Amino acid sequence: MNIWSSNLKIITFTLVLFSATLPAAGQKILVPTLKGSAQHDTSNNAPRATLNKTDPGLPKPDSRYKVHPSDTLELTFMLTPEFNQTVTVQPDGHITLRDIGDLLAAGHTFPELTESIKTAYSKILHDPVISVNPKDFEKSSFADGGQVGKPGNAGTDTQTVSGYVLGPDDEIMIRGIEAPEASGKADQPVLIGTNGNITLPLIGRVKAGGLTVEQLEAELNTRFKQFIQEPQISVTVTVFRSQPVSVFGAVTKPGIVQLRGRQTLYEVLSTAGGPRENAGSILMITRPRQSGDIPLPDAKVDPSGQFSTAELNVQEILEGKDAAANIVIKPNDAISLSEASSNMVYVVGDVQHGGGFTLGGQRNVSVLRALALAGGLGRTAKPDKARIVRQIEGDPKFREIAVNVKQIISGKAEDIALGPDDVLVIPTSSRKTFTTTYLPATVSAVAAAAIYHY
Repeated sequence: MNIWSSNLKIITFTLVLFSATLPAAGQKILVPTLKGSAQHDTSNNAPRATLNKTDPGLPKPDSRYKVHPSDTLELTFMLTPEFNQTVTVQPDGHITLRDIGDLLAAGHTFPELTESIKTAYSKILHDPVISVNPKDFEKSSFADGGQVGKPGNAGTDTQTVSGYVLGPDDEIMIRGIEAPEASGKADQPVLIGTNGNITLPLIGRVKAGGLTVEQLEAELNTRFKQFIQEPQISVTVTVFRSQPVSVFGAVTKPGIVQLRGRQTLYEVLSTAGGPRENAGSILMITRPRQSGDIPLPDAKVDPSGQFSTAELNVQEILEGKDAAANIVIKPNDAISLSEASSNMVYVVGDVQHGGGFTLGGQRNVSVLRALALAGGLGRTAKPDKARIVRQIEGDPKFREIAVNVKQIISGKAEDIALGPDDVLVIPTSSRKTFTTTYLPATVSAVAAAAIYHY
């Protein structure tokens, strides 16, 4: 008998699964998150979270900057994008978080604030993965090249990124702290030409392209010594344009992302807003071979011989299951995240690599083939209790079809065909948690419950 009420259709069910086990008895169980379960409280009585120390593993902006009133911040929730939001720091230093309330932000660095917001949302989300990035902020408080320079234009995206390699079309600010005339016109950015050169008063043409910010500072201080006693020249990047990465497909903000120093795949996905709700599980990276081949064992060279390509499971990257796949992204890489479509089947539960898998030109795929695409059974799987969750056209309820995968594997039962949007659920005998965030929202609740029911 189908025990699932049709009321489940109104639930948006999100599992964020990073821990290896379910919460023990007595601990708060906040997965799944029920949409609308909390209200946005903007009153002065809203709870205020306390600050915790920095999590060094999260992607972060300049760690020296401290948040100011009137700063505008973008909050990106990698696995629960419905919580993405833009907030402004109020005059009293607080920000108002959706479904949480007020939290003190002013006076804290971005890593500290990220951890504080993560702690606050842990009350309603299980192991939230959050990044906090500045959208509009008081840039004059940044330190320039390790020395405190004169305040810059508040409308200019000015900051120093250690190790950043300058290139054509980048804009930089050059300041001679003890001799402002060395910078030409005060606070005017300098554009690096297509040949990588800049031209400055007194010293003329300087090769900036290919140098890091620190290397260019050292070169300028050396060149200016013949005109200035003990020059102290600082360089900051005002506009990043020389290291583009294309990010497209099922991400929140597709387009060109400019690298700012060494950034990993996870950090670039975060900059692009993370996966959309309709994202599939396949992520493709394409890299021009002049930048070197992609350092992954499954990377391939395309038929033209000009590009290295690799296909990854985005869920494993976001959940930290495949640390080796979180590679450093290089300029001119292209990252594409697949979209879930009606031409997909899904495998969830106690399998090696759950996800959505395209049918390609086929109308269906067998249970064994789908299981192989998911990497096979997990050690604590209950294959004899498997279910296929299927929606019949015109019927608002989902149908659950019992399937004994154990007998199919042993050849004692006939294989079964899975069609578009079918979900193969492999129940578990353990207390482990399994993600279903890649499933369509309408079926997520039913499939997630079936993992632990049988």
